Amino acid sequence: GSEFEEMLKEILQEINDQGFNKDNIIDKIKDKLQEKDPRVYNGWKDNKFDIDHLFLPGIMLRMIAKDTKLTGFFIEYERTLLYVAAEHGHIQIVENLLDNGAKTGIKNGYCKEAPLHVAAKHVHIRIVEILSKKEADIDLKNRYGETPLHYAAKYGHTQVLENLLGRSTNVNVQSEVGRTPLHDAANNGHIEVVKHLIKKGADVNVQSKVGRTPLHNAANNGYIEVVKHLIKKEADVNVVDQYGRTPLHDAAKHGRIEVVKHLIEKEADVNVQSKVGRTPLHNAAKHGHTQVVEVLLKKGADVNIQDRGGRTPLHYAVQRGYPKLAKLLLNDGADPSFIHRSKAITAGVAVGILAAIVTPLALVYATALPALAIIGITVASALIVGGISYGAA
Repeated sequence: GSEFEEMLKEILQEINDQGFNKDNIIDKIKDKLQEKDPRVYNGWKDNKFDIDHLFLPGIMLRMIAKDTKLTGFFIEYERTLLYVAAEHGHIQIVENLLDNGAKTGIKNGYCKEAPLHVAAKHVHIRIVEILSKKEADIDLKNRYGETPLHYAAKYGHTQVLENLLGRSTNVNVQSEVGRTPLHDAANNGHIEVVKHLIKKGADVNVQSKVGRTPLHNAANNGYIEVVKHLIKKEADVNVVDQYGRTPLHDAAKHGRIEVVKHLIEKEADVNVQSKVGRTPLHNAAKHGHTQVVEVLLKKGADVNIQDRGGRTPLHYAVQRGYPKLAKLLLNDGADPSFIHRSKAITAGVAVGILAAIVTPLALVYATALPALAIIGITVASALIVGGISYGAA
């Protein structure tokens, strides 16, 4: 597939270098194609040299000739001449193909992208201008419901974005999963694009189909400047997605310390529970983010809060093997008898972690754990409390 695209690219490059005009461009492409791949040439010939012909590699054409049912399998390799020219930045070829009646709205390949999508993706500003002037619908969607504006936002191309927005694009257009260009810009940390979209009326609290906002995306990936700007523009810090998670849940899970601090400063609820009962503290403890745990505890996070399975942050710290973090939680008043109400922690894990937390003297107690683990950690908690030296370990 890629070799085939390289061939089409080469043909257009050669024609571009040698010079052409509106009247001879198609003949020049025909000649080059006949010379380089007669099968592809004949496929086009069979389609009366239609300028909007979707080209396929010769080897695939041969297979389809033997079995037409294969057509659908090769769809991802289909390309029009206009698409290839737009993708590779051949301004004059694009203009001449359009003068010869090439349609701008034909979708290419598996992703069903139009030429305007690829021009936006590869920052061919002039081609974006030419195509968007010709195209009645510049909110053309690919297979996933993404428009050229989504592409400009996702890849951080401010100039492309300005050009598209200048042609009255719907700034809040949503993809199949409900993501807007602002979601994509925030997700990738493109602060200038974020500012520009908001100036043009992008909704900062728009939710995707699973309830995620641009703030969730920026917090999740740690883009502090984007987070600050979204909040300044009135993004809701306590918004929940369909799983009950706030941006603070996401930032805590991924250890985004600066984002965590800023969200709390802007009144994010530190004890908010997701649908499975987890708080940001559960998330930070589960993923070993000690600094985040410290900040959350300082800001009033409930150290003994239980999720729907009865697990506390201490349970996750012990289960995942974070002795320093477990000690930090214990020093803040975590109740070891809450480690878990069931038999979820295997004796081996518990002993391994305890060995790292307790003083050598307390190891005597730890060795008694396996027998007790059968009836659950709760019973063993008396030994743990007796054995752990809270200050020194």
